[in-house]
Amino acid sequence: MRSPWIRLLAPVALTLVACTPKIGSECLRSLDCSLQRERTCDLSYRVNEFGEVDPDGQGECIVDGCSATSCPSEAVCVNIFGTDFLTVPCDPDLEDRLPEGATSHPCCPGLSATCEDEGVRACVCAQAPTCCEEWTPACSVLVREAGCATCPNDDCLPREVCLSEGLCADANTGRTSCRKECNDDNDCRDGYICRQT
Repeated sequence: MRSPWIRLLAPVALTLVACTPKIGSECLRSLDCSLQRERTCDLSYRVNEFGEVDPDGQGECIVDGCSATSCPSEAVCVNIFGTDFLTVPCDPDLEDRLPEGATSHPCCPGLSATCEDEGVRACVCAQAPTCCEEWTPACSVLVREAGCATCPNDDCLPREVCLSEGLCADANTGRTSCRKECNDDNDCRDGYICRQT
């Protein structure tokens, strides 16, 4: 004969497993996210039930410290940088790489400046490129629009990355965490937006 406790506990255990919060679920403490503590509650951005920023609101469940393949199925690993010391501008399309579809080619000698700054050099497309010169982002855009080959920029230091916002960030200060994956704002809780990372 089975114990009545086992019959009573089985539905409770199944209910607990079925109700495990997902990445992005609201929380006030890490135990709201996981009893095993593999997920934490990020309280750095709190919103109330109306999606308004509120210091008494709730945070979101995350996994702190992740890699590209370590997040649960509903989440992706993102790298978040603090906003302190983000002052050096860069072009995320050209920093340390060529734009998609562009060809790597050295720049022209004896160039005609096509930008207002006389110190700026840009290729005249009728000339065949024969040597390499560094171009400013403004001229790189002009050259790209004219259909010429372009050179990658190197505005950020070797230990920095160029963020999509156009600023250099120290790669060592980034914080990786699993965040809820989304296609648009409708996939997010009120108070959160869907952004390309």
